[in-house]
Order: sequence, then structure tokens, then C-alpha cells
Amino acid sequence: MRNKLIRLLLLIMLISFSLCLVACGGGDDPDEPLTGLVLVEDGKAKFKVVTSSRAGSAAIRAAGDFVTRLRELGVEVDDVISDKSAEDVTDCEIIIGTDVRNRPDGLSISSLELGESGYIIKAVGSRILIAGGTSKLTKSTLDKFIKEHLRIDDAATELKNASVSETLNVYAPTKRPIESLKIAGRDISKFVISCDQSDDAVYPNMVGDFKKMLLEDAGVNLSIIDSDESTDLKRIIFRTTSYAGTDGFRVRVANDNLIIECSYPKVFYDGYDKFISDVFKSGKKDVYFSSSYIYTTNVSTVTYGDFGALGDGKNNDFFAIYNAHVKVNDTKQKINPVGKEGNVFYIGKTWEDGVTNEDGILDCNANGVPHTGKIIPIKTDVNFGDATFIIDDTVPGIHVQTRRQRNIFALVRDNEIVKYSNEFGFGKQISSLTDNPTLFVGATEIPWLKSVLAELSHDEYMVTLVNENHPDFIRYGSNEDDGGARRDVLIVDKNGRISSDTPVIFDFEQITEIQILAVDDSPITVEGGIFKNICALYDPSYGAVNYDSYQRGFLVQRSNSTIKNIDHEMLDEPDDQSYPYYGFVAFNSTYNSTLSDSKLCGHRVYANYKGVSMGSYDLTMNTSINIYFKNITQYRDIKDSKYWGLSASNRTKNMRFDNVKISRIDAHCGLWNLDIKNSEIGFAINVIGGGVVNIENTTKLVGNSFIDLRRDYGATFNGTVNLKDCHLEGYSKWNSLNGEFSGARNTKAYVINANYYSTSKKYREWDFGYTCYMPSNVNLDNFTTSVANLYVFNDVNDAAFDTSLPNGGYQLPKKITYKNMANAPAVCQSSSCTKLLAIIPEAK
Repeated sequence: MRNKLIRLLLLIMLISFSLCLVACGGGDDPDEPLTGLVLVEDGKAKFKVVTSSRAGSAAIRAAGDFVTRLRELGVEVDDVISDKSAEDVTDCEIIIGTDVRNRPDGLSISSLELGESGYIIKAVGSRILIAGGTSKLTKSTLDKFIKEHLRIDDAATELKNASVSETLNVYAPTKRPIESLKIAGRDISKFVISCDQSDDAVYPNMVGDFKKMLLEDAGVNLSIIDSDESTDLKRIIFRTTSYAGTDGFRVRVANDNLIIECSYPKVFYDGYDKFISDVFKSGKKDVYFSSSYIYTTNVSTVTYGDFGALGDGKNNDFFAIYNAHVKVNDTKQKINPVGKEGNVFYIGKTWEDGVTNEDGILDCNANGVPHTGKIIPIKTDVNFGDATFIIDDTVPGIHVQTRRQRNIFALVRDNEIVKYSNEFGFGKQISSLTDNPTLFVGATEIPWLKSVLAELSHDEYMVTLVNENHPDFIRYGSNEDDGGARRDVLIVDKNGRISSDTPVIFDFEQITEIQILAVDDSPITVEGGIFKNICALYDPSYGAVNYDSYQRGFLVQRSNSTIKNIDHEMLDEPDDQSYPYYGFVAFNSTYNSTLSDSKLCGHRVYANYKGVSMGSYDLTMNTSINIYFKNITQYRDIKDSKYWGLSASNRTKNMRFDNVKISRIDAHCGLWNLDIKNSEIGFAINVIGGGVVNIENTTKLVGNSFIDLRRDYGATFNGTVNLKDCHLEGYSKWNSLNGEFSGARNTKAYVINANYYSTSKKYREWDFGYTCYMPSNVNLDNFTTSVANLYVFNDVNDAAFDTSLPNGGYQLPKKITYKNMANAPAVCQSSSCTKLLAIIPEAK
């Protein structure tokens, strides 16, 4: 019994001694030699406590509490330092937190790599890394290290010695969606991410995103190297490529490397996002890319629906369409308007909401100026297909001039116009014609322009010469005005040589401004689409009706543009009063552009506040060169003068019409060279300008003249008229109600109506700004008419040719010839025009 009591007493004493060891010191037995990584020896810390400068507040406070606790246990230990203090780096440290800086390799781990629930306690040489995926988790991981590896609990009162295993490695990352990721049989950890780090399309954003995604979803942290940097590892290669086609974006395995590439650099992310979603976010735990793996997706085309268009014909889709085109102009993608949404796009308000003006009616900017609205910019090929666009010109606020004259679409230039004013010294004269005006040869070069063009580095330019001090086309009559600055548009090469197709047609006593436009825009084609304008409504509160036209269609500024297969119609035109339209398709300062295979629309003609009919056109050309129209028809009967149009031009050179069936070609204010072939014109071919008019195999239906020279601009054409296989039907009027010609056919017909200059003394004495010419040469080949009596010109009296008149009077023609005609037409019907009658038609 006594022996049992002694053994029990010894056991109690042993337990008490053991408890005393724990309570009094913890750590290693002070009597045993220290092994492994020594952290505390004889009450002195062998390490410094370092916190990551990117650690959260909870982790930083925990590090401070750790030092405080060590000091309570009698340990001599320095204050906590930050990893920013590179000069304080020691051989032995306890590093707390993720994303450590200024420390040797292997001592940093990212929070992404650990994940929100992951942690690590790892010895690296003489240092220990302690981190959790979050700041709070780093704190609990440090607590775990203190209790389980330093063996310090809350009851400890002293710490003399402490050490841990040199192989300490507790790694518990967050469980990832992807447990295995291999490329051609190799684990993802055997790869690096590679790209051209100068390629803004992929670096650093996309490559960084991919690296982050691998950390989050697969728990692997790959290095990023430049594409020309050598490595023994296989690569995940990001690159842009010239490969195009409908696939556009590709991911493939080649030579055991994974290649991620796109032919549209600015939409690389579009394909990349879909690839990540389809492959990495698909829920598969094992992702495997075989050696023949290939993934493609079409990023070459977008729809309006991708940008929020509804296509229901009711909600305003303008801004969605605008945003779509802005995007593809940068990316060079294509637009397919008709996606899963409908295909009737309503366009109403085109300006942003702002504050109201004093009346609380109009949307204005902060300064009270009404917003002018946006124009949808087009710089790429577009196929509208069978999409319909309803353009509502009755939307409230549209009547503001800067809105109604703001087109919906604009084919915009790659190059902008460069302007130079007269302070550059361009005051030198340029002569238009040689001493023989029948040659119509202008200046051949502009020597002082060469140095200016050399700075712009293009091969060919459209150059506009301006003399603000000399007005031209000073209109007379019911629409009298002050004209506009003398202006001429030329094609000039980089050496200042003027193209023979675009001679200088005016003398320039001085040049106050030159405008230079490089014409090497890359060609684009815009095709398809059904466009319907809801006609603007007359509102007397807007003020007196004048030529305040609506321009709500296509503006073509880009050279080398083609528009084809479009269909345009005006809707809801009132019978009593509305406003004129000026160009649903408007060519403005463009070169080498085409409209073909399209149906446009005649317009109801309305009178202004003076009672004068206002021109209203669906097709216009201004200050442009080489404009070609082919296979054009129109809504509204081309013979019905109730409908105006269809075509008008100002200061434009080299226009061609082929196989058009339209009501009116009104080529005035500076035409130079006009071709019309294989066509049928309803009631007007108006020509003002010069050069050569060639008309072949063309019929004009209504009116007693084939070509009219407008008297409000001086009835001038300084050039040659060639007519071959043409016919003048000569009906006096078309009855739109009955759909037939009414009244008797005209008894007299004229090849050229040129008497406007001479019928009134006021017209003869008006200064139009230039000398007025009758066509110098008229050549007729198989010209026929259904009218009994044909004359080359109508009544022109000798008073028109009085040299004392302003600008020297009306200039006489030089020669008239005809062939393949049974009888030569009389030059003029009036015996009082002796000078004109002296010009006898000559057969040849």
C-alpha cells in the first residue's frame, strides 16, 4: 500500500513539473541543444518581424501583437518593420502577409494564389513566410504558427528558446474550380506566358487578366516574359495576327505551345472573353488542350442589337447605331444590322438631353445653345441588307437649324482638310484660260504649292482655291442673292501639277485661302437598306418659310466611296406646306465616289414666303470631283413637275450619269464636264458652268428644250455640247391626276434654251461675277424630236451680245455641226438675232 502511494505521489509531481514547464516557458527544453531553424536563444530573438506593405490592417495589427507578446515572455525583439525597408533585410525573418516586396525569391505569395480560404506557413532558408488569402486569415495563420510551432499558449510566462523545422511547410490553398490543367500532356506549371510587350492589344491588360484567372481558378502563378526572351519552358503565346476570315479569334496548340491570337487587335478581348467563358468557366475540373486543339469564334461582325438597339420601329435606336459604328470604325469589323432583334430601326432625336432654354422647350447645352446632335460616322464597309430605317423628321426640337441640317450618316474621311489662309503669301495670280478660249486649258501647275504639299506626304490632293474678295454666281430674279466667294476645285499631284481633267476655270486675281485634302482614303462600300423619312411638318411659329432645308440622310465626304442598292422614300408629305430637303445622299468635297443600283425619291415642291418654289432634292453634289451615278430610279413619276428633284450640284467637276431614270438633273453653280448616257429624264436638264457636256442615247420627256441654261445664273456654259442619239419628246405638261400628258404638244423645240440672259434688260445688266458664254461648240449626231420645228437656240436678240454690257455681254458660240440628221436645225427662230443667225450649222 505504501509503495502504491509513493508511485502515485511521484506521478503527480511529474505532471506538475510538466505543467510548470509549459506555464513558465514553452518552446524548446532549455536544457536540450537547439536544432533546426533557431528563432529564440537565451531569451533573445534571432529574427526580425517583417510585414508586407500590402497586408491589410488586421495582419499588421497581429504582427504588432506578436512582438508585444514576445516581450511579455521576456524575449528581446526589435519592432516590426515593413518590407519597404530594404536596407533592414536580415538573414532571419518572420515575414507576415502576401505580396511581399524587397525580399529574396520564394518569400512572396499572392493573395490570388492562396485564394480567400488559403494559407501558408513555410520556411525558406532562414526565413519563415506566414500568410493567408485575406488579412484576417493572415492573422489566424500567425496565431496558428504561434501556438502549434512556437508552442506558446495563453498561460505561458517565459520563452527562453524556440526553434522550428527547417523543412516547415504548411500549405493549404483554396480549393479551385480547376483541379488539373494540361497542354499537350504537360502540366500548366511547366509553362510561361509570352507576348510582345509592346503590343498594346494584349499587354499588359489581357495578359495580366489571364495570369490572374489562372491564379484564381487553377491556383498556378505563371511568369510573363517577352516574346523574344529565351526559356526552357513551353509558352502560352498571346499575339495579334494577319489571319482574318469570319473566325477572327483563334486558340490552338502548335509545337506544344498554346497560341491565343486575333486578327482584329482592338476586339481581341471580345474573342478572349468568350474563350475564357467557354473553356475555363465551363465548370470542368479538368481542362486539357490536346496537341491538335483549336478553338475559333467570330469577332468580325457586330449587330446593332449588341449595342442596345431594339429594332422594333418604335424606340429610338439612333444612339445604339451611333455607338456601333464608332466601335467598328476603330476595329475594322463589319456590321450586320439585323441580329436577333427586329430589323426596323426608328431614328428620332439625335442629340443628347441637356438643360432647357428659357422657354423650357429645347434641349440645350449649359450655355443655352441647342444641341446640334451627332452624326453616325462610317469608315468601313457596311451592308444594311433588308433592314428598314424610319427617320422621323417630326420629332420635337428637330426644326433648329443645326439639327435639321445634321445628316444621320456620314461617310467620313481618313484625311482631314488642311486650310491655309492668305498670311502664307498665296496672293499670286492664277490664270484660267489661254488666249484661245476654245481650248479650255487652264494653268498646268501651281509652283508655290509644291513646298506645302511636300509637308503632307501624299501623292494626290483635291485642292480648293478661294478668293473671298470676288463673289461669283450672284443670283438674280426671285431668289436674288449676293453669291459666294470665287472657288475652284482641282486635282493636284505632290509636285503642284494640276490634272488635265480638272483645269482652273476661273481667273484668280488673288487667293485668300487654299484648302488641301489628300484623296487616298481607302475604298469602302455602303449598301442595302430601306430608308423612309417622315416628312417635316410645317409650323408657322418657327418663322417664315425659306430655304431652310432638311438634310437627314447620308453625307459622303470620304473619297473612293461607293453607295449602292439603297432605297429611299419620303413619307407623309403634306399637300399644303412643308420645307425643302437638300440631299438624302449628299456628296460634299469628295473624290472618285459612286452611287449605283438605287431607288431615290422625288419631293413635293413647296413655296417660300415669297411664293417662289423651293428646290428640294434627294441627290446633291457640292465641291466634288469624279462623281458617278449608275442605274438610278426614283419614287414619284419622273414627268410630274409637282415633285421636284432629283439631282442638284454646285461647283462640281466630272459628273457621270449612266442608265438613270429620274425627273431632273440640275447641274449649276460651277459644273465642269457632264456625261449622261442611256437615260430618261423627266422635265429638266439644267447646266451652268463649262467644259464638255456629252449626252448619248438619252430622252427628255417634258418641256420644249433639251438643255436649259438657267437665267438666274446668267445662262452661261463656257464649253462644248455633244448630243448623240438623243430625243426630245417635247410634251408641254404632265397631268399627275390622270397619269397622262395634257394639252397640245409644243410646236417649237430647242436643243439649248439660252435666251434667259437676253429676255430682260435687267438680266443683261446684272453682274453675275463672271463673263457669260453661250456654248462655244454644239455637235448634234442623230438628234430627234417629236416637235415639228427644231432650233439649236431659242430667241436671242442682238442686244445680248452688246460688248458694253457688264462682263462684255453674252459671248457668241463658235461652231455648230450635225450629222445623221435629215435636216439641219435652224440656229435660232428670231430674225432679229443677226449675229447668232450668222452661225450656220455645218454637216459633217
